[in-house]
Amino acid sequence: MSMMTKRMIWPLLLVLPLLAVLAYGSSAPAAAQGGETLAAPTVALTAASACNPENPRTYLFASYTAVEGADSYQYRVKWGRAESLGRWNNLPRPPGQYWPVHLSHYIEPGEVYAVQIRAVAEDGSSGAVGVERYSYSIGEFPAPTAVAVSYATDNEGETDYSRARLTWRGDNGSSGWFAVQQRAIGKVWQSGSWFQASTIDGSSRSPYYRDVSGLDVGRGYEFRVTGHTPQCDASPWSEVVTLWPAPDPPTFEATVGRGNGKNGAMLGVWITDPQENADYHTFRMGDAAPVKMAAPKMQHRFAAQMGDEIQLCVSAGNKRGGSAAECEAIVIRPDSPFADLYMEPSEQMPGSLTVYWTLKPVVNPTWYDDDEGSTHSPPSYRVALRRVGIGPDDWPNKDTKFRTVYQEGQKGGVVFDDLEGNKRYEVAVQSNYYGETTFRYAQADTHMYPPSNLAIGFDDDDDGRAIVSWGPPRGGEQTGYTAVLRETHTGKRVGIKRPGREAVSAAFDGLKSGRWYHVTMRAVGLENIRSTTTVCYFQHGVAGSQNHAGANTNVSGSGCAAN
Repeated sequence: MSMMTKRMIWPLLLVLPLLAVLAYGSSAPAAAQGGETLAAPTVALTAASACNPENPRTYLFASYTAVEGADSYQYRVKWGRAESLGRWNNLPRPPGQYWPVHLSHYIEPGEVYAVQIRAVAEDGSSGAVGVERYSYSIGEFPAPTAVAVSYATDNEGETDYSRARLTWRGDNGSSGWFAVQQRAIGKVWQSGSWFQASTIDGSSRSPYYRDVSGLDVGRGYEFRVTGHTPQCDASPWSEVVTLWPAPDPPTFEATVGRGNGKNGAMLGVWITDPQENADYHTFRMGDAAPVKMAAPKMQHRFAAQMGDEIQLCVSAGNKRGGSAAECEAIVIRPDSPFADLYMEPSEQMPGSLTVYWTLKPVVNPTWYDDDEGSTHSPPSYRVALRRVGIGPDDWPNKDTKFRTVYQEGQKGGVVFDDLEGNKRYEVAVQSNYYGETTFRYAQADTHMYPPSNLAIGFDDDDDGRAIVSWGPPRGGEQTGYTAVLRETHTGKRVGIKRPGREAVSAAFDGLKSGRWYHVTMRAVGLENIRSTTTVCYFQHGVAGSQNHAGANTNVSGSGCAAN
């Protein structure tokens, strides 16, 4: 024991006997029970700190009142997380005084200590037991913050579930001394003595840390931290952080489709956030027996009745334990597996619409029937298209013509060509993903058709002039045109023309003989609606060069008629 520690404890030892004598003189002894045994002494517990900056410790002392008829005394102590009180120890009785019991073991933050003392008669019979408990007091300065814990990794970067690192930030008033407690989930806290913590990189602003080893790889753990001031006060405990080797509760999606029966339904379920440390998933629908599937197989189908409301719960697990279940109340009614459905017009193909759909998150929409990997047939999709407002209200119906698409993976699509320009269409898509689903709908407008019969001619009287000619677009809805001429190799714009509705040609001047150019044309409709483009490449002044781009142009001609 250091000199500083002695200086703090021994004065206390001199004061406590005096307190005990005063207590003996001022307190009447407790009465014996029916004269058959000695009374119980009154026990008091006092803590004293040996606030050595190099080794702070707090010790526990006990004092007791005298009992009439007692010849000697005995005591025993329960230390912190010890399972039981220790054996009885004799306390000698100095003449005229009752010395306090010096419990030489130091106490630790967060633990509860119990002391029992009893009087003993001359004939060796013992009296009633006096009991007192003590819990380590805490100060008022802030508890450690930003507490976090994570598993360690080995030399190959693999997770080591037997080791972990705990980090936290201490209050500015902290002396750098801390105590850490841990417990396996469901067990009692295990005390930790004071220790002088280091910061991660040696900087006073970086977090403190404590490395923990010897963890049971099959259990989860909880940790908490308390700080220590230079005045030997302990802070409140920090918030509890959990280290759990099992996966987190999973999230999932569920979609309902019609089954084969009249009122039957199929409920498709899959995990949307697959976790690397999940070895299996457990599905439970209502009161039915749980279904366990090895990861990464994440899909499962349940048979259900249309209109039922069921509780669906899904959990994840591995050899180190299982997660809590994630549950959702689901009403069994027809649904669709599409997370998104939309149409887009093609920029290159007039009168064309491409239908796109994205499935709800799923790794592979094939169903695993057994562990050997046999699968269900790929899902199919029925796709119908019509002009908006054309046809009956109950569309699609039994007379509707469908395209059937078989598709695996998360994205699907189908192209509709040769449609009217500048018209609005709607699409209806249905899946047999796990039974017949309801239809999903989307709408889109087709682009206008571009000018037709685009051609290039040259002026015999002006070798710097090119004449662009065209015919009206299919549908004839144009209000005008836009024609842009560029040098093919440099991309430099030579000129732009905006002819009116009835125009069928436009002239560009300033061209150089033998140089490659291309003209890009669009038809323009009401409200500045534009068509897809048509392009013609030509070598100025060279007849028959249309549609034959020059060397190293990396482009090809289109929509250009020989002139």
